[in-house]
Amino acid sequence: IRRKGQEFTAQQMGEHANRLANALIAQGMKPGDGVANLLPSSPMYEFSFEAESLAGAVDTSPDIFYSPLQMATRMIPYGVKAVIMLDTQREKVEAVLDMERQLREAIERWAELGEGQPKAAARQELEQRLKPFGRTVEQMHEIFQRTEGLKLAIVTSVDDFIGEEST
Repeated sequence: IRRKGQEFTAQQMGEHANRLANALIAQGMKPGDGVANLLPSSPMYEFSFEAESLAGAVDTSPDIFYSPLQMATRMIPYGVKAVIMLDTQREKVEAVLDMERQLREAIERWAELGEGQPKAAARQELEQRLKPFGRTVEQMHEIFQRTEGLKLAIVTSVDDFIGEEST
């Protein structure tokens, strides 16, 4: 693969993909876990996508030009556990992390309420907040019960991305 001055053989691509797949697994990635790949079209994207597949992850990548809310709607409902990105995406991903934290807390408070007016009012407010996600309060509650939440993987260069040695 040759792109924008970078050239990688198929063997190098495989080695890099294996290295990243091993790193994802070492960080707790399990088959079926969601990954958001926010890298631009590049050799890094190519071998990170292959690494996701090798690790058994499910790619739920939003477009890198999405707003934080648009990114959140592609990441949170799918239980995305890892984000592979360049440092330039940090602010948007931190906003997504903050949205997820706030939603988790609000849904936990809702789940702890007894039946009655306070729970109905909390539900109504949550339904409004969840409209962009296309999920019900119960569906998001179930998602949050079975997922750990997002973790961050920040990539600033090819060397940071692929590392020096296999993990």
